[in-house]
Amino acid sequence: MLSNAFWQSHFGGRATAIGQKLTLNDVSYTVGGVLLPQFHLPSTRAGTEQRRSDIYVPYNPSDQPSELERTDARCRCSPASLPA
Repeated sequence: MLSNAFWQSHFGGRATAIGQKLTLNDVSYTVGGVLLPQFHLPSTRAGTEQRRSDIYVPYNPSDQPSELERTDARCRCSPASLPA
């Protein structure tokens, strides 16, 4: 899923973005949709500023590090990683 801002800035708001392939950290994903402009996830820590991600990918708990190893990571794509 793409944020609305990312969809507008990198795909020009074109519907053809749906179904496009993106590669993040050597893993291929298919764009399944675009989120509404007002969509956001609540902050996960008290006192933290709300962050908005550009791309949301499926969460698979079995692929994640243990609770002690987990870090807070966000992704922003460089234009070179996007389809032409």
